[in-house]
Amino acid sequence: MDLEDVPKSLTHTHTTLTVMNVVEQELSAAQRLIYGRRRIVDALYQDQPDKFKSLQATDIQSISLEGDLICCDLGECLLYVERSKVISNFWQHRTRTPSYFDYKIWRNGLVSGNWKGTPIAALDYSPSPVRTALEPHLGRPPRIATDKEGVQKLYFIREDDHACSCQSWSQQDENKEELKSEFDRFSDIEFKPVCKHMQWAMANIRLQSLSFSSRKSNDSYNPRICVYRFDHQRGLLFYRLTYDGIKADARWLPEETWKERQVYDSRGTATGECWDLFETALSQDPPFRMAAYSQSVATVLSGSRSR
Repeated sequence: MDLEDVPKSLTHTHTTLTVMNVVEQELSAAQRLIYGRRRIVDALYQDQPDKFKSLQATDIQSISLEGDLICCDLGECLLYVERSKVISNFWQHRTRTPSYFDYKIWRNGLVSGNWKGTPIAALDYSPSPVRTALEPHLGRPPRIATDKEGVQKLYFIREDDHACSCQSWSQQDENKEELKSEFDRFSDIEFKPVCKHMQWAMANIRLQSLSFSSRKSNDSYNPRICVYRFDHQRGLLFYRLTYDGIKADARWLPEETWKERQVYDSRGTATGECWDLFETALSQDPPFRMAAYSQSVATVLSGSRSR
């Protein structure tokens, strides 16, 4: 990052470099969780995107705490940011809700160690020969994503205990008293351990409850249908609405006739548009039935007759 891009009111030039490890050893485990470089950079970008669009986490050589401020050593200057703003960014990051298409309840998930609960699997949409062959008939068949070591990204949610088996939740739980103290001192946010898997699970429970309620209260024939398809490569959710059922001459292509929603923003963050679409469709009176699209589904639908 160019130094002229940094607001002068937030910097102080100096000539002595501080060794990163010496300064950061003074931070507690909870403080290191909150005041990470990425969270600092993201908080600065949120506050002044034009000023800090080129700032990178690697530009910060060391971090120290001074009262209600965080002092970041950029080598040729010191950059200060309010602790409350980074805490807020940390909380936004930990409480974000992933896209509906990022995870799936994986019924074949096995109990891992002492963990029991609802198995949540991160989905991998990358291509493979088998998946490419099946896609025209079944849509994009998901598989469980793996980390760099090849371990499946499968997590267990215990809704009643508000707990998750992931490392993020475990780190927060281990340091929850100190994290709560930091939050109470520098923000008005009520801290409790949370993670994106728990947020996804709660959003999915709300959606499934809404779907169940709509089916129960409208068990007669429903001609209102919302057909949807997720384009993972472009991060788009395509959907079509019909109000009079499926007729023999129904046409689901070309793609230009579909409406679309942006699933992720330019930074790769889930927009919540998919959850909003599904919940809105299911909340109508009468509600829309939801149907995931594939060519085989289109064949069945197009061959049906409306009542």
